[in-house]
Amino acid sequence: MSQPGLFALDDGPHNGGRPGDRASRPSRVAEGGGTEVQGPARNVRVTPPAQAALAVGAPPPGWPEAPGPEAYTGLVGDIVAAIAPHTEADPVAVLAQALVAAGAVVGRGAHFAVEATLHHPNEYVLLVGESAKARKGSSWDHVARLMGAADPGFAARTSTGLSSGEGLVWALRDPAGTDPGSPDPRLLVVEPELASVLKMTVRDVNTLSPVLRSAWDGRPLALLTRTAPARAR
Repeated sequence: MSQPGLFALDDGPHNGGRPGDRASRPSRVAEGGGTEVQGPARNVRVTPPAQAALAVGAPPPGWPEAPGPEAYTGLVGDIVAAIAPHTEADPVAVLAQALVAAGAVVGRGAHFAVEATLHHPNEYVLLVGESAKARKGSSWDHVARLMGAADPGFAARTSTGLSSGEGLVWALRDPAGTDPGSPDPRLLVVEPELASVLKMTVRDVNTLSPVLRSAWDGRPLALLTRTAPARAR
C-alpha cells in the first residue's frame, strides 16, 4: 500500500470500492439524467451541469461514502467529467488534486476571511491506494497536463523531495538584501511516497512537521539562523 502526498499530496483506492476490483462489479450512477459513458473502469453519468458521478460496487466495511454530485459543481466538475471517460483513475482523485493544483496556481492573492483569519487556497491532500493498481499517478498526470497548459510556469514550480523545514523555508524565501529570494513562491510539492516524508519528520531535530503545519495555517515561515536567515510570508 503506498501513500503519496500532494502538498498538494498524492494516493487513494479508486472507484469507491476495493482497489483493483473494477470491471466486473455492478455499477451505480447518479440520478438526474444525462449521458452515460461506458468505460473499462466504470460507468460515468454526466449530469447537468456536467457533473461526474463514480460508479461503485459494494465497498469494504467502514469505507466512507463516495461524494455526491454536489462535489462536482462548477468548472472543476466539468474538468473531471471531461477526463473521466479517458482514464481508469478515480474521479475523486482527479477532483482533489485539481483543487489543490488550482490553489497553487492562484496563490495567496485570493483568500476568504473568517473573523480575523485569512484562509488562502493552499491545500494538502493525501491519496491512499494499492501500488501499481490504484492509478494514483495517472490521476495526477491528467491534472498536471491541464495546469501546465493553463500556466506555462506550473511545471517549474512543481517539486518533490521534502526533507527539512529549513529546506522548505529556503525554497519559499522572500527577497532580502542581495538575495533575490524565490522567483515564484507558488510552490507545489508532490510526494509519490508519503512514507519518505514521515520518515523525515521523526528524525531528531527535524523541523519539517511544524513548518508544514505553519504553512497549512498560513503563518509566516522563518529561519532564524545567524549565517543564512530567511523568511517566507
